[in-house]
Formats: sequence, C-alpha cells, structure tokens
Amino acid sequence: MRSVGTNLPPAWLITSAAAFPASVPAFSWGGQHADPAYGLTNLEAVQARPDGRLIVVVGSSAVRQIEPALRPWGPDGRIVPLFDEANRPIRFELNRDGDVTVVILAGVREQGEQLLLVHATYKSGDAIYIWRLDTSA
Repeated sequence: MRSVGTNLPPAWLITSAAAFPASVPAFSWGGQHADPAYGLTNLEAVQARPDGRLIVVVGSSAVRQIEPALRPWGPDGRIVPLFDEANRPIRFELNRDGDVTVVILAGVREQGEQLLLVHATYKSGDAIYIWRLDTSA
C-alpha cells in the first residue's frame, strides 16, 4: 500500500484473536491524493467469527465521521469502485478514548470472504481503511 508518512492516522482491526493493521488504498490528506488499484489479490484474509465482535481503532481522536461498510470479496480481488452498490452499511458505536477513536462494529452475519471498508473523514482530509475478512469458520 502507499506510504504517506506519519501524518495519516493508522487503523487496526481488533478481533478476539489479534490486531491487524489496515491497508489504505485511497486517501486525500495534506495536499496528497491517492486513487486505489483495481484489485488487491494479495490482501491477506483476517479470520473472524460470524457474529463475532469486531473493533476498529483509528490512531486519532480527530475523526469527524466514520462510515463502515461490508461487501462480498470477489475472486479477482477487485476493490474498485470503493463506494459500490454492493456495499452494505454496518451499524456501529463510536467512542473516543484519549488520542484514538474506537469503532465497535455490529456482528458480521455474512459467511465467507468479505471486504470491510471504513471511510474516515478528518478536518485534514479522508482515508479509506480496508481489510479482507474470512468469516467461514
């Protein structure tokens, strides 16, 4: 994924097993802009239990808006368009704790591989954080 230095806040997906850093396929930040690649076939899948609790931690308390969504992972690894009709909004609870924003996602009911997108908007721009989920277990 693209590196934009230390200015763009990082994000992690927390499952019952571990923490997984986000990939950032697209952003607009501090005068820089990046568009996503067509697909990410090498994006490693994160194992998650169906209806298991998922938490996203963003390394900033300056998040103005969060929009999490989920859609089926395609066999070709296609991630564009990022804002797709197949995206299903996910209910969430938002909390700020010191210098981080904690997003508690409602349980993912879909089975199989999914693309989890979290669109975060800041005063300085926005970023799309993604993970490939595997809820087959």
